[in-house]
Amino acid sequence: MNRYATTLASVFFIIMGVLGIYFARQFPSTMAEEVGPAFYPTVLSCLLILLSILLMAKERRENKETSESKEAHVINWKISLAGLLLTSVYFFLIYLAGFYVASPLYFVAMKWMIDGQRKWTAIVPAVAVTAGIYVVFALLLNVILPTGALFS
Repeated sequence: MNRYATTLASVFFIIMGVLGIYFARQFPSTMAEEVGPAFYPTVLSCLLILLSILLMAKERRENKETSESKEAHVINWKISLAGLLLTSVYFFLIYLAGFYVASPLYFVAMKWMIDGQRKWTAIVPAVAVTAGIYVVFALLLNVILPTGALFS
């Protein structure tokens, strides 16, 4: 990926991390637990910000051309931009339709975009990952997953 695409991706994920911290702080707190539902998303958002800063620093330090062709750079840049746009749509869909609708759609779309595989091979892993997240967070950790504005 070229320098500008890396910087753009880093800035985008820093913004997503800041938004993640902001929205995590709005989660309702529970009285019985010291570590509330905002703890884990806040930690992940801070980690996202840190890794984005490290990626930007690494790219600036390397600052040398790779041996890839110009066409490969254009394709990689387009895939990166599509991934950023798809992730933005995913955040909006979580707000609008909720986690249970938005996540499988996002996982399927990302798998299709990255792998270009047959459409049906992406559905099973997407549903499995969403179900796994539901089991871990909703059932085991008692975290309330977003239901969306349409279903509230």
